[in-house]
Amino acid sequence: MNLDVFRNAKTLLWKRWSVFEPNRGDDGTLYALNAVGSVIDHMPLDSYTEAEAHGIIPREEQRSPITSNGVGIVWVEPATLDELHTAVRAWCKDQFGRDDVEFPQ
Repeated sequence: MNLDVFRNAKTLLWKRWSVFEPNRGDDGTLYALNAVGSVIDHMPLDSYTEAEAHGIIPREEQRSPITSNGVGIVWVEPATLDELHTAVRAWCKDQFGRDDVEFPQ
């Protein structure tokens, strides 16, 4: 996976695929967009709580920010949607050096 695409994209956008529930993980996709808003790349970026990870993510990959099959992992126990978004921003800052992520409705 070429992470430079995400580092250099005009816009990063994270879209949730599940309904937010406090203290639960979410399935999502991080999109890299160019200057005209077209998707140039994407990657699964899911959030997990510590309890949810057992049995889902192999133990040897539980502390890796990106699994061997290319899924980004955000570790968070969000009480609010804002807390989840903050964790996604922090993950992007750690991986790409930027936290300017947009979250569509």
